Amino acid sequence: MRSLLFFTVVLIFAFAKGNSVKAQTSVKTHEGVNIGGIQQWIGAKGDDASKPVLLFLHGGPGFSSKTYTKKLVRALRRDFIVVQWDQRETSITKAWNRSKDSLSLPLMYQDTEAVIRYVLQKFDKDKLYLLGYSWGGHLGFQAAAAHPELLHALIAVNPMVAVDKGNQLTLSYLKERALQTQNTKAIAALDTIRLPISSWQSLKTLREWINYFESGRKSSYSESIYSTWAAIWMPLYLEASRFDSLNTYPVLDCPVYFLSSTSDYVSHFKTVEAYYNQLEAPKKEMIWFSEAGHDIPSKKPKELAKTLLDILREGA
Repeated sequence: MRSLLFFTVVLIFAFAKGNSVKAQTSVKTHEGVNIGGIQQWIGAKGDDASKPVLLFLHGGPGFSSKTYTKKLVRALRRDFIVVQWDQRETSITKAWNRSKDSLSLPLMYQDTEAVIRYVLQKFDKDKLYLLGYSWGGHLGFQAAAAHPELLHALIAVNPMVAVDKGNQLTLSYLKERALQTQNTKAIAALDTIRLPISSWQSLKTLREWINYFESGRKSSYSESIYSTWAAIWMPLYLEASRFDSLNTYPVLDCPVYFLSSTSDYVSHFKTVEAYYNQLEAPKKEMIWFSEAGHDIPSKKPKELAKTLLDILREGA
């Protein structure tokens, strides 16, 4: 009887201990964190809490990464703690509360730094990998310039580098394609665009014809989607578009990886390559993805995951 009781106690203890270890080593969190005076959503997934943190800065501005990164997160969660954040006026954060302050680049930079520091403290890390996608790349460059000591590396994916310069290159390319294909509708529409872009209507026209000449169909985003987005984000987007990251951040004191595609005419690949060529950093690498356009995370999740794992193994 005593031996049976002892065996039962051992089993219960082993089961409890096993659950405790699992609870400690796996990560799945969804929480509201006070960032910049409002509750902002931060979520994390990982199979092992001892792994390094990868913080994903989404694009837009104003477009959460949760929907288009599901495959990427599944591919990475064994080797990283993958952290995503809905920035102010975006998705869950926006549903919880609106921004008390007017949107500005300094405000978004402050939020980004606060999130980085919160995540490092939460997971007891000294540094993290920072992935900035599109608009998130703009935030990433600033974070790397201000606090390189907090980053293992910056991974800039389809990053905003010099949007106004890129739009000049893109508009010239689209007009050339329109003439080559004798597309009179495209010629007429593109002739209405005045640079630098200052309205959501011009931005919509440019993006529609980028999509058309890339995929054969225009974007499905309606005028109402653009106008609603522009009412919140257009001033900030235009402010960021005037930036030339090369002139603003010619030196970054952490490893920097640039990921782009020669079919990216949103964050024009030539502006990304120019920044890579001239940037001074302790380590830098230019990595090209084929036929990915401006959508490496959604169109090439397996290739992106492999690249991130290679960066991890290099020990950047």
